[in-house]
Amino acid sequence: APLLAAYGDLAAEMWRIPTAERAFAESIAASGDFPYGEVRLAAMEALKGQYAGARTRLDELLARRPDYGPARIQMGRLLGQLGNAAEAAAALKEIATDSEHEVAARIALVEVNLQSTGEGVQQALASAQIAASSRPDAETYSVLSRAFLAAGDPGNAETAARTALERDPRSAAAHLALARVLQARQDLDGALTEVNHALEIDPYLVPALETGGAVWAARGEFRKCAEFWKRALALNPWHADLHRRLSEVLGPRLGDWTGTGEHHQKYVELERMRTEAAH
Repeated sequence: APLLAAYGDLAAEMWRIPTAERAFAESIAASGDFPYGEVRLAAMEALKGQYAGARTRLDELLARRPDYGPARIQMGRLLGQLGNAAEAAAALKEIATDSEHEVAARIALVEVNLQSTGEGVQQALASAQIAASSRPDAETYSVLSRAFLAAGDPGNAETAARTALERDPRSAAAHLALARVLQARQDLDGALTEVNHALEIDPYLVPALETGGAVWAARGEFRKCAEFWKRALALNPWHADLHRRLSEVLGPRLGDWTGTGEHHQKYVELERMRTEAAH
């Protein structure tokens, strides 16, 4: 079962979601009770907007294994995706007290808090600082950089991104963190250089394609912007907000009103799935 799950994880990283789902389902069938496979399958369901199925799977797993950390973290993420930020934060804060799962819970907490506004950003920053001090590596410093940037502090965001690169010069997340800082500072050439470094290391990094598209748009090069965002959506077609943003470029900027209609329709469908699941 762990071998099948590892294959599933690799497929998921490459956005081969049906392959990943099959591997996780087989890992569960092979062992009868394989909670890691259940958690990863729930994550794939949530990614595709199948929130009810993901919620049911996690509820059933937590009824059997109430202390299984990865399931509790995935439930926190799911609640955040459905807009229940307060409930998600409470669940993740509770598990962050467990040293084994603290960093993973803190990173999930940052993501949930960054989806909200106001004091959520400050809470995200506090969680990111704790994660980086508990495990000072490229991943946690990249997350910290993102939190500083959201809090309107590009200076500390850049320091954190460069620290992440010192920890691991081959970290795609660290190059992306620096790209976002340079984008915020209007250093668009520098931002594109870092996006390209990130994509050389990890061509499947959807947020890097997303940032790259935004930088091209800021340079007024909307054809390149659309190219990057289409590549991102080819990997992750369930990214509602990116469908919306692309729809606002294709027609108004490039005269492709058919494309605008298609992507706007997709955005509406995905948002409807999310709001229905939230109620």
